[in-house]
Parts: sequence; structure tokens; C-alpha cells
Amino acid sequence: MVSESWLRELKSRPGVAGATALDTLTIDIVAVLFDYLFEDSNIPSALKAQFGRLQIPILKVALLDKTFFSNKQHPARALLDQMGDFAIGSAEAGKVVEFLTGLVTQVQAEFEANTEVFSRSLTQLEIFRASWVAQESRVCAAGAKAILEAERRETAGFIATKTISIFIAESAASETVAEVLTSYWQPLLADLAFAEEEESARWTQLMGIARDLQWSLAPKTKAEDREKLVKLLPTLVRSVVSVMRDAQASNDALRGFLDYLVACHAAAVKRDEIPVAPKAKLRLVTTPEVLGEPLLGPANGSFDFVANLAQPSSSTRDRQGVSISRGTWVEFQTAGMTKRGKLTWVSPKKGIYLFTNPEHAEPVSISPEDLASWIKQGRARVLDDKPLFERAVASALSTVH
Repeated sequence: MVSESWLRELKSRPGVAGATALDTLTIDIVAVLFDYLFEDSNIPSALKAQFGRLQIPILKVALLDKTFFSNKQHPARALLDQMGDFAIGSAEAGKVVEFLTGLVTQVQAEFEANTEVFSRSLTQLEIFRASWVAQESRVCAAGAKAILEAERRETAGFIATKTISIFIAESAASETVAEVLTSYWQPLLADLAFAEEEESARWTQLMGIARDLQWSLAPKTKAEDREKLVKLLPTLVRSVVSVMRDAQASNDALRGFLDYLVACHAAAVKRDEIPVAPKAKLRLVTTPEVLGEPLLGPANGSFDFVANLAQPSSSTRDRQGVSISRGTWVEFQTAGMTKRGKLTWVSPKKGIYLFTNPEHAEPVSISPEDLASWIKQGRARVLDDKPLFERAVASALSTVH
């Protein structure tokens, strides 16, 4: 591999020391250009080595064609830009490094005086890009589908929570019954709301059982009410058992609530005060919220919403968020690894950012607020995605006097 200092050593070699002032300036600019590339934190080390192998061909082009620096469509310059584009999302090893290594080998072997090899390499790069974009689209589609589903589930959970909360408040349900309704009725209602079945027979049935349950627990002062309760109990108990089993209640929780119902119904008939069941037998482990946490997840649509990107504490979150445009690259630091992704999709409902990278299958999803917090903590940074040559030449021209 050509060393980083090769172009600077070149000026002192016999035959070059007597070069024209313009050629000497060209060598200086190309040298500074490659210095910039070698120092660019956006470029993985494996690809810096490949850029280094292009020093001689690029210098030859710059000396032979004085439009190299000014012509943005120059094939050699375009090749550098396209390689830089891929470098932002590339890992130290993978398909990108493998492909670009072959491309550079081709340029080294074939370039003499005309730029045809750069044009051919660009065509090959565009073909490679087409397959890359197709893979990116697949990853993005799967990630977007998962986020939209998560947002729908969150909305469904809100509808179910609101429904049960209103019922508990309006019916003056006891603390024990309220806990049972929240733990077992609410998840089933959320599933129905997710399926957009709030008007379904099942929804009506669940709420009807809840109303019958609450009515059955009130003291019965009239004989006809006591008679009605006796007739209702077998069906009611079967319905309650069915609902709790559908909601994955444990056997202990089910037995505990049935024992509570026996005591309550006996008290209702006797017009006594309703007992309170031991809460430990009824408590259900609360499921975590679906959204609100940055995540890493596979591209098959099955996301782990409490995965490797840990949620920043609320005290460090910037509620203003970060506003960035599609196509922006961001680097994340988490669990001892670096992960880069390009913003390819924003959820229309909650504005969740989806970052994808065809180099790996796992997209990153994060809210604008959490991204702002990560950037403040130094755990994420927005990458400079201006064309590589433009950045390098700007640096070179600011350095060469």
C-alpha cells in the first residue's frame, strides 16, 4: 500500500523538483486532499487503505487534466465522491470494502493516460448501488412496518386504558376489581382495538361481563335482586374464568379472585360490606410501553423495543428534539460498538426516525427527542455527508498557501 506521505516525498525526487509552479501546486493540493481523506473520521480504516492506493492515479489525472478540480462531473472526481458516499455507511469489513477494493485494483492496473477506466468503474459502481438501494428499501420497508404496528398498538393500548378507566370511575369499582379489570380485561380490549374491532361482539361481550361482575358485587337489598344473582352466578363465573384465562392469568391469580368472588357474593346476599382480596394474588406484571425507547431490531419486522440502545433518563432528554432531513447519516455508540445508519423514513404519526444501512440488517429507530439527548451525551453524532471531494478540496485549498 502507498503510504500517506508518498505524495509529499514525491516533490523531493529527481525530475520532480524542477516541475513548474503549477504542477508543484497541483501536487500540494492532491497531497493535502489525501491527507484529509486519511484523517476523515467518516471513512473506515479499511477504506482509507483503498483511497491511499488511488494517490498515483489521481495525481496523474490532476497533472494531465487541469479541469480535474473544477469539473464536478470529471469521472475520477466522481469516482472519489461515490466511494466516499459508500464509505460513510461501510463497516471495516463487508461487501462495500470487498467491492471497492476490486474497483481500486482495476483502476491501478488499467490507468495510464486516459480516464476511460474511471468511467467504467463509475458504471460498475452504479450497478452495485442499484442492488444496495434495493436492499436498503427492503430493510426500510420492514422497519417502517414494525414502527407503524407499534404505534397502532400504543394507540390501541390508550383506547383500552381509557375505556377501563372510565368504567372503573363510573361504576365505583372496588380496588380489587379495578386491578382485575386493568390486568385482564384491558389487554384483551387493546388487542381488539389494534384489530379495529371496538364495535365488535367480543368488545360488547367483555364490557357486558365487566358490568355484570360489578353489579354482582353490590349488596342485594331486594329479594328479586338476590334471586337474579343466584341465576347469574354460574354463567358469570364461567365468563370471568374464560376472560382471565384468555388474558394469560396464572392459576394462583385465578383461584385468588374466585375465592374473593365467593366471599363477595356471600356478603352481597347478606348485605354485608364487600371484602378486599389480598392484592399479591392478583397483581399482574405490567408490560413495558411499546414506544418511547430507541431500539435496535432485525429487519424481519419483529423489533425488540427494549434492546441495545438504552433509554436516556427523563432528566437528560431534550424535548425539543433534533430535526434532520432524510438521507442524513448518524453514528451511534452503544454497548461498545459503533453503528451507522441513514435516515430513510419518519413515521407520520409520532415522527419516529428510522435509520437503515444495507451493510447490516438491523435498523435503528429513535425519537427526535431521544436523538437530541444522545447527541448531547456524545453517544451519537451527525455525519458530514457532503460530497467527499468537495470536503477534501475545501480543506486542501484552506491549507495550501
